[in-house]
Amino acid sequence: MTDTTRCKALPRSPLARALRLEPHLATRVEALDVELAVWRQRDRMYVVPALADPIISIHVAGAGRVRYGDGDTWSRRSSTVGTVTYLPVGVHTRWVVEGGEVEHLSITIGPHSRLRALITDAEDCLEVGLPDALNVGLAQGMIEVLGDRGDDGADDALLDSLCETTLRAFARRRRLRYRSSATPRSTCDVTAVAIRIMEARCAEPLHIAELAAAAGLSAAHFSTLFKRATGLSPHQYLVRLRLERVCAALRDAEVSLVDIAHNHGFSSQSHLNTTFRRLLGVTPAQYREQLRH
Repeated sequence: MTDTTRCKALPRSPLARALRLEPHLATRVEALDVELAVWRQRDRMYVVPALADPIISIHVAGAGRVRYGDGDTWSRRSSTVGTVTYLPVGVHTRWVVEGGEVEHLSITIGPHSRLRALITDAEDCLEVGLPDALNVGLAQGMIEVLGDRGDDGADDALLDSLCETTLRAFARRRRLRYRSSATPRSTCDVTAVAIRIMEARCAEPLHIAELAAAAGLSAAHFSTLFKRATGLSPHQYLVRLRLERVCAALRDAEVSLVDIAHNHGFSSQSHLNTTFRRLLGVTPAQYREQLRH
C-alpha cells in the first residue's frame, strides 16, 4: 500500500512496471538525478527487463529473501537483510521473493547524475546479495527521513547528503573489490561485443562458437566471462532478448503468432508458446489479450 501523504509520485518506471506495484515511499533527488523508492513485497516471482539506468537495491528489512533466476533454476545467491544488489544497464533478470515480506530501498541513477560514472567505472556486472552494513545503515536513515519529512523541504539537504554518501561508499567498495579480484578487466568489453551481435542478429541461429570467435576467445572462456557479467549464459540472454522483441511485436494485433515466432528466431509457434510461458508465466496469446485491457 502506498502512503500517499509521504510518497511523491514518480513516473512509472520499468522497475515499477516489472514489480506491478507502486512504491511505499518514493521521491526524486533532483541535485543528483536519482530516484529513491521503498518497496515491500512477499512470496512472488517477477521479471525485470533490461534497464536504461543502473539500480542499487538495498535490502533493509523483512524475514524473506530474494533470489534471482539462474537459467531455468533459481540461484543459491540471494538478497537478505544487510545485503546490496546491483542491477547494471541492459541486463534482463528474473527474481523470486520467498519466506515472507521483504523491504528494499532502490536507488535508480539517472543519465545526468554526476555520480553515474563513479558507480559504473568498475566492471558493470550483475551483483546479488553483497554484504554491506554501511550502506544498509545509510538506507535505513534515508527511509526514516522519507517517512518523516514534511512539505517544507527542511530535510531535503539531509536526504541529498545521505544519498550521495551511499552512492560514493558503494562505488568505493566496488572499485576495491574489482581491484583485488582476478576477474579479467576485459569482461565487459567481451560482453558488449557479444550483445551487439545478438541485438543485430537476434532472429538468426547464433552459436556460442561464433560469438566467442568475435571476442577472440575459446567458447568455454567466453561463456564463463559472459555469465559472470550478466548472470545468464549466452543462450539464455539471447532467448530473453528474443522474448523482449516478441512482447513488442505482440502489440500489433494484425501480426499472427506464427509470423511473430518465425520473425524472432523461434522454430515454430509451439516453440514460442513453450518458451514464453516458461519464462513469463503466460502464453503469447494471453499476453496479447492483457495488452488490450
